[in-house]
Amino acid sequence: SEIDATQTAMGELKTQLAEQAEDALARLQGLRGGFARLSDEGGTLARETQDQLRTALASLETAVAQAF
Repeated sequence: SEIDATQTAMGELKTQLAEQAEDALARLQGLRGGFARLSDEGGTLARETQDQLRTALASLETAVAQAF
């Protein structure tokens, strides 16, 4: 009957939606992990850059002090 066919179609649609939702969730979790790694790497890069800048400034201050 049409009701049975409709119920079957609705069940299949529900299954497809559930599968797509699981796939979307897995992709989102992957993106979240990628962003977390990028954030960590960005923090490390910023710290290294600050350390290099401090070292360069200290060298410059020493050079200026010795020049005068």
